[in-house]
Amino acid sequence: MASLANEDVSVAELADWIEKDAVMTGHVMRLVNSAAFGRRGTVSSVRHAIAILGLIKLRNTVLGISVCRMWTQLRTPKGWSTARFNHHAAATGIMADLIVQYASVDYGEGAFVAGLLHDIGMLVVALSLSPQYLEIQELIQTGGMSNEEAELNVLGLRHSDYSAATLEKWNLPLAIQTAVRFHHNPAHSPEAASSGVTLSRVIYNADAVVKKLGISIHPDTAPPSIADATALLCEIGLEAKAEKILENFEKEYEVIKAVF
Repeated sequence: MASLANEDVSVAELADWIEKDAVMTGHVMRLVNSAAFGRRGTVSSVRHAIAILGLIKLRNTVLGISVCRMWTQLRTPKGWSTARFNHHAAATGIMADLIVQYASVDYGEGAFVAGLLHDIGMLVVALSLSPQYLEIQELIQTGGMSNEEAELNVLGLRHSDYSAATLEKWNLPLAIQTAVRFHHNPAHSPEAASSGVTLSRVIYNADAVVKKLGISIHPDTAPPSIADATALLCEIGLEAKAEKILENFEKEYEVIKAVF
């Protein structure tokens, strides 16, 4: 996890890992030959894929697929949907990565990882505190509470606190830990005093955008809204790029979604 999250991971190291895993190789080849990259010829080698995708994009893809494959093997409590969790995690990572391509953000290279893992604390609670998790869900469904309100009521902590603690345990960079900890309240992040868009703010907006597109951990009765998603991108100064971001997101997400 820490190696893949490091932007300095080498091409040779990444290619070696991928080539030893036939399933992963297949997913990478599907991505590089997809409509998202619009190539006429067929790419058939991992080394060639790295040259086309770039190291960061390929690293993010491998990390996302690896982590989500790991989560599908876990036994989770009643009511938990690993599929929805995987889809939301991957979608948020992709959206965050697209946002930082057009917005000036400190440590933007950590956007995908932070987006992918921002809700890992929910999984931690579901796995290790199952009775409390079920109580939280009951408060959300019948008590009219938001997810964070219910978590504070039952646990005294938010899932974002558990997420950040998990990433600290995994030795991920401090910037990613901070963005994850404050992804629901970026105004309280230590970065907030600086000018410009913070990584916490990127994850906050990416999370909100994909929810508006109908990709949420919790079943949502509200219909997807492109207009609302676009408005959230405009909030961080991406008016001119919102349409392009959403178009690229759709292409990349369709490829990744097929993995799960």
